Amino acid sequence: MLDETHLERFDVIDPDHGALPAVAIAPRSERPLPICLFLYGGGGSAETLLAIEPLLAGAWRDASLAPLCVACLGVPPFCFYLDDPARGAFWQRAVASGLLDTLRRRFADRVSAARAGLVGVSMGGYGALKIAFDEPARFASVAVVAPMLEPAEHAGDVPLRNRFHYPPQVPPALLGSARDPELFHHDHPIARARRGADVIRASGLAIWIDAGSRDALNAHDGAEALHRALWELDLPHEYHLYRDADHVGPSLAPRLLQAFRWVAGAGAAHAPSAEELALREHLAPLRAAALAVDPSVARTYGRL
Repeated sequence: MLDETHLERFDVIDPDHGALPAVAIAPRSERPLPICLFLYGGGGSAETLLAIEPLLAGAWRDASLAPLCVACLGVPPFCFYLDDPARGAFWQRAVASGLLDTLRRRFADRVSAARAGLVGVSMGGYGALKIAFDEPARFASVAVVAPMLEPAEHAGDVPLRNRFHYPPQVPPALLGSARDPELFHHDHPIARARRGADVIRASGLAIWIDAGSRDALNAHDGAEALHRALWELDLPHEYHLYRDADHVGPSLAPRLLQAFRWVAGAGAAHAPSAEELALREHLAPLRAAALAVDPSVARTYGRL
């Protein structure tokens, strides 16, 4: 049983934005721990990680969550983890490179060299997805809760229902009144999945998507669009649409804990059981014959 959680505050020295606050928490462990980066939602700060520390600590104590080193970087509250060189923003890079590299240096004897994981909620879900799709060689898994992505890859196709709620602090060229169509498309997680589909597939990136069907911000529209795009691209993933769950509220904590469990190991491929192997063997000649006529038999998901 794990009885203690270690917490540490430190700065990430970013070449573009200076010293950025960071927080890391982990259970006491004699072995190096896998890294999981936590990306918070709009309006949050690095201290947001402290708000969920009791949730993680409780799960570590009862062994329902495998040990992880969870770290969070303080970025502007509504930055959407945007890299926009034309406007001097490099927030995705600050997390994906700055925070991760700092953790590996600062805690070299306490963290694993294995590919890291990502958990993001709301705005952080948007950020976590685009980081994972951009850099699957560095990240083994991504789990997002109510990701705040719009259900269209082109800015002009996004309905008002998916953008009426943004505060004025969001990046204007990405989500505000001065939307830049090229920036919007380049930054969108679905567009990034399309561009990198072959690399993502080869990497074995484990993808978990969560949404509530009564999300007040209609974030479930974007989650469903992402699910359908990944299906079309034949990228394996797990998708949960929770009946009556909202963007906040009592469902959020257990959903967030499930996301961390996914990153900690639930996304790992399992060895097939005897029953599964027997079924595959039984179907093998039928599959081979069908494949000669229908190439889609080789896909994970059927053509819709």
